Amino acid sequence: MDAPFALALTDNSWKNHDMAAVSKLDFNGAVRENSVVPKQANLPPVLDGRDVDGVWDHVEATTIILEPAGEGTGISAVSVKCIYTEEEIFFFLSWQDPTSDIPGRWKYSDGRRYNRYDENGQTDLDGELIAEDMLAFFWADPEIFPDFDQ
Repeated sequence: MDAPFALALTDNSWKNHDMAAVSKLDFNGAVRENSVVPKQANLPPVLDGRDVDGVWDHVEATTIILEPAGEGTGISAVSVKCIYTEEEIFFFLSWQDPTSDIPGRWKYSDGRRYNRYDENGQTDLDGELIAEDMLAFFWADPEIFPDFDQ
């Protein structure tokens, strides 16, 4: 179902972030700025943080423009691809990161994948500093927020 949404992106603190006020998930539309057009796929993509899986080959990316909040992060746009199967929906987001030296949040170590996030700047199991970009989707219930798309 078509739906309005918003995005927020931070590089370690929600005090300073960048945000797209309103974007649209548009299943029958055309790709244009701030309008994401999902493509149907028979199989889900490989969840590895890359879009090299063949399922992404024919999905056109949408650029979502971000506006700074607080001091912002320096990230001005996010590229979004979206596919769906009969049961699930998948997004691939990427952006140019002026602070790309910060390590990733999820890590595989000792035979398991674990969440490395720690807001107090603690280190992970391997002694690396835990801090990274974070992205949030905002999906509003139209019955509670009927004017969210405005």
